[in-house]
Amino acid sequence: MGDDAATQPPQPIVIQTGSAPEPATRLGANTPIPGTSMKLPGNLSPQTLEAYQIIMLRKPNNLGLTLLAVGLALVVPIGMLMITLTTDTDLLFSDAGAFCGISLLLGLAIGLFVAVRSAMWANTCKEAGQRVLKEAGAPDTPPEAWPGIVAAACFLLAIIIGGDLEGLAVLGAIGFGSYYGWKQSLYRKELDRKIWYLLNR
Repeated sequence: MGDDAATQPPQPIVIQTGSAPEPATRLGANTPIPGTSMKLPGNLSPQTLEAYQIIMLRKPNNLGLTLLAVGLALVVPIGMLMITLTTDTDLLFSDAGAFCGISLLLGLAIGLFVAVRSAMWANTCKEAGQRVLKEAGAPDTPPEAWPGIVAAACFLLAIIIGGDLEGLAVLGAIGFGSYYGWKQSLYRKELDRKIWYLLNR
């Protein structure tokens, strides 16, 4: 008995410096994988933030349609006009004139579609950003709406009254509409900046 104990090698001494490691959890096919946790400001819910991020990622790509609209509305008519001027052809009463008219109408229609789609996305993005700021308790100062109202009124006057005042009403609609769009663009940039600051401070 003593000889067997003497021939056996000494056993290593294991010193535990911490708690025993927990067994790895096996994930089944239907087990949800938890996402990364992030402390959200105020009462901001993850669903509201996710909705805002999804809308931002779904920005429509209007480059191709914009180039097509410009080509149909400007490049094609100007090109046909230059050709008719060099060949002494009456553009108004020729097949080229009809082709230019159709091209112009198609270009304007595509341009209107691009403008409406961009405006709808921008408005949806703005509303989602406003919800984020409201739930986070951050201040929000949306721009005044009166320039857009004045632009719409001038546009309606241009359609109704006509005559000498039609041009003035059109200029008013373009001027106030452009100013309103510029203010909205600045507001959306400020909105995005505030949300970025809330999530990264």
